[in-house]
Amino acid sequence: MTSPDALSDATHAAEVYEAELAPARTAAGVVRGVLRGAAALAHQLVGDALHPSAGDLVVRRRCDDAEVMRIDAGDGEQAAYLMDHVRRQLEELTPAQFEEAWTLGDSEDGDAP
Repeated sequence: MTSPDALSDATHAAEVYEAELAPARTAAGVVRGVLRGAAALAHQLVGDALHPSAGDLVVRRRCDDAEVMRIDAGDGEQAAYLMDHVRRQLEELTPAQFEEAWTLGDSEDGDAP
């Protein structure tokens, strides 16, 4: 969660947070990505359109670059939709509203629940 001063000074969550797509960092995420890639290759060989994950959507605090949320972004189309949605919320919501919408807490390890 951000400091009370940062919340009172910022009118939009985009002033406090930024979002990006990043490679999966956890062992489970890497394994999941490898398995999805293998499944996508197998499905492409038989004509199916399954796509591997585009990585994780990561939200960081601008003031200290701390990661406050990381979730699987899904395949390319899902990732693009999710990024658009989160960026739109960053521009439209206050920091407190964004934190509530994504249940961001005081997690010290930077992972969202």
